[in-house]
Amino acid sequence: MSNNRLLRRPEVEARTGLARSTLYRMMDEGMFPRPVRIGRRAVAWSEEAIERWIAQRPIAEPADPHIPVPSTA
Repeated sequence: MSNNRLLRRPEVEARTGLARSTLYRMMDEGMFPRPVRIGRRAVAWSEEAIERWIAQRPIAEPADPHIPVPSTA
């Protein structure tokens, strides 16, 4: 199934966990997909490109159970 939806920046930020400035810096560095122009002052990202980028990210190692987690209380 092809994901041809176009995602606006707030949704891309929510899906990736990245801030706007980080998205644009990573695009400049060639590390993040570029958006397509959908209007005079509007851009969007291909959902397929974003999903592919997320799938290529390394998986974080689980936290070491022997290291205490600081209390929030």
